[in-house]
Amino acid sequence: MIPVHLRIDRFGTPPYLPLVRRGRVEVRFGEPITFPPGTAYDDATRAVETAVAAL
Repeated sequence: MIPVHLRIDRFGTPPYLPLVRRGRVEVRFGEPITFPPGTAYDDATRAVETAVAAL
């Protein structure tokens, strides 16, 4: 699993409003995370949430 953080500063504009600026998007990828077989779902969820928060 690779943690990903997606940040959207402004949403894009509809095509019928060409004078409005486009949105800004930032995507950050973390280091891959592996879990041994049998890892509890709650433990894996906490590890992923922690990794994404660190981005």
